[in-house]
Amino acid sequence: MTGGPGLGPSLSEQSQTELWFADLSACGPALDAVEVATPRLSTEDDHKIARSVTSGAAIHRRAAYIALRLIIERTFGVEWRCVPFALAGTGKPYLPGAAGGFSLTHVDNFALIGVSRTAAIGVDLERIRTRAVANDRRHKIESAAVALAHGASLPTSAEARFLQAWVRLEAVAKCDGRGIGRLLTGLGIIGGLNADPTAADAYVAETASAFSISDVDGFEASHGIVAAIAVPRGQAIAGDMMMLPETLESLASLVQVR
Repeated sequence: MTGGPGLGPSLSEQSQTELWFADLSACGPALDAVEVATPRLSTEDDHKIARSVTSGAAIHRRAAYIALRLIIERTFGVEWRCVPFALAGTGKPYLPGAAGGFSLTHVDNFALIGVSRTAAIGVDLERIRTRAVANDRRHKIESAAVALAHGASLPTSAEARFLQAWVRLEAVAKCDGRGIGRLLTGLGIIGGLNADPTAADAYVAETASAFSISDVDGFEASHGIVAAIAVPRGQAIAGDMMMLPETLESLASLVQVR
């Protein structure tokens, strides 16, 4: 699932979901200028940004949050400016009263935003790196990710394969809204001696029938990252991914399209 730069058609002209990728370093100055001109972040957003571990992380988090708010406004309207997100029991943010959902994931200076006008959505992004994971658990995660994606293969290199599997699971957990811990337990990946293989197989089948999962291609070679998107089964997954524009004029035009 790849796409070129530009604003692309509105949701009503294309599909009920959109997928946006942002280079936060490149978009950051324009995003900041848009926010200064017309504030959209909530007080809670500002508090989370202030709690970032480093100043660099705060800059990227702020840019990611502004980008998310712009996509939300494009999709659901100006009435959501500065409105605090409600939190589900697992901490998943949502807009009470909005018909659809959104999902944001960011790592370093890259962000991926998924939005759906009609349903839940989950996206996840990870930088390819070495992870210290026991072989048995690694195998379970990769096997579950293939099964949930109805046999879709994983990359050949070890770390890309594992992390692509992981982002598939994270995307499902975000779309489901019950969190990664519950998903891993249901899949039999965590739970120790109490894990029931038969129950785990049934959970895999149930989850695979409930969600559609797709890898977001094109990142591994160009950016060294992997990503995935999940939506409820029966919902169309976003078509071509769009690139968040890097100029103030283009960002301003973005929120005029609904």
